[in-house]
Amino acid sequence: MQADNRAEQAEVQRVMWSPYPDHALTLWATAPRPGPPPTHLDAPATARAKQRRQLATWQISRNFSGTRARGRTTEILATHRLNFGNQSILALHIPPPSLPLLHALTELRMPQNKLTKLPPALFALAGLEILNLESNCLDERCAEDRMWPRLGRLRVLFLGGNRFTQLPPSLGRIPHLFYVGVADNPRLASLPVELTRAPS
Repeated sequence: MQADNRAEQAEVQRVMWSPYPDHALTLWATAPRPGPPPTHLDAPATARAKQRRQLATWQISRNFSGTRARGRTTEILATHRLNFGNQSILALHIPPPSLPLLHALTELRMPQNKLTKLPPALFALAGLEILNLESNCLDERCAEDRMWPRLGRLRVLFLGGNRFTQLPPSLGRIPHLFYVGVADNPRLASLPVELTRAPS
């Protein structure tokens, strides 16, 4: 198990300003919509539209009013990685109905935001292998300790640049976790024994 300060410094410092005002972000997932497949008779634009309807999509809703209602929404094709670095995000919401459709997500990067809490739904992303939460406003109260082992496939976790005074002991029970970045947590004096004894 590693825990040191060599943690993606180039990416964290890549952009020094955010294009968004403070807001809450909601990640919605939608299943493929039924419909006829594209044929050779379709015009190119029609064929692309039909093909897109047969693919799973994710909708990123940015709400600048402080409520959970849908705000400005962008639709993207489902992918295995998402990067929301340096976007002035105050809170992340993942509606429970979306969780089964997010099984392909293996990498979530949210450095340089303003998160203080992590939603319980985040720990239901069973396929997650890389989670970057550097340079937010997180501390040991950001999530219940018992939630972390639910990320059973997690291999790499970045927690540097936050406000931790202690790390969740249950990190040591994540079976495949081999790297934890904790640099720039000024009040963090030591690692939990459970983490240093983890089998990875």
